[in-house]
Amino acid sequence: MVNFRFFSQKFVLPSLLYLITEYQVFVVNANNAHGWEPSVSLAADVDEPQQWGFCLDLWGAGSILTCEELQARSCKEFGGDTQFEYHLPTKAIRSYNYDFNCEANSDPSTRGCVMVAPSKPFESGSSLDVGLCDPTDERQIFELVESEDDYELHIGEDLCLAVSDTSLRPAEFAPPLARKRFLTVTTCSTLPGEQKTWTISPRPSNETSTTVVPTAGSEVTETASSTADALVLHHYTFILSLVFSFFHLF
Repeated sequence: MVNFRFFSQKFVLPSLLYLITEYQVFVVNANNAHGWEPSVSLAADVDEPQQWGFCLDLWGAGSILTCEELQARSCKEFGGDTQFEYHLPTKAIRSYNYDFNCEANSDPSTRGCVMVAPSKPFESGSSLDVGLCDPTDERQIFELVESEDDYELHIGEDLCLAVSDTSLRPAEFAPPLARKRFLTVTTCSTLPGEQKTWTISPRPSNETSTTVVPTAGSEVTETASSTADALVLHHYTFILSLVFSFFHLF
């Protein structure tokens, strides 16, 4: 006969505790897959089958997550590596949950910045990655150009942050309905609006921006969000309640 108490202590509890640690920096204000913020997502759902939208995404997962490849992917329910923010003071797009080494990050001062990959020429068609933020580096300065209620993100000489025109499965291990599009900087005038128009939430504003991006060798302090702290506590409480509820079954 299976000893369920032994099984739960040996396997289930460690798994739940892993989830607590693994996802502590991924807590977002999510009422649905499209509701959390901050976020940078393609304004058009195009052919995303779940209508979750396409968010910027670090390629890979877990131990194979890499900052050397950036794509657009079906937005994830809890943000994770698809959660990015636009930082108005430095015109940077920053990974919200990871630093420039793609390590899970709870310190806003070390968030990684989206940039044209240093290994690529700074021209149309070049891919992007995430690296150390430097507000003087033209490869990571994105100018906002309003497009109705959304934005184009311009960089360099007439280049825009853009997605490819077709969708693919992200990887063999991805959920069946997940989709990705390649992410590049492309000549703005060659693109239809649906490939280059982005929704940024919350809308960039000098009045609401409170963060400061770090530069190489600098020490930067930043005000933490009390809302995020409350959400962390809420998620911890929820997961712990699952643990105790599980044991009460035996």
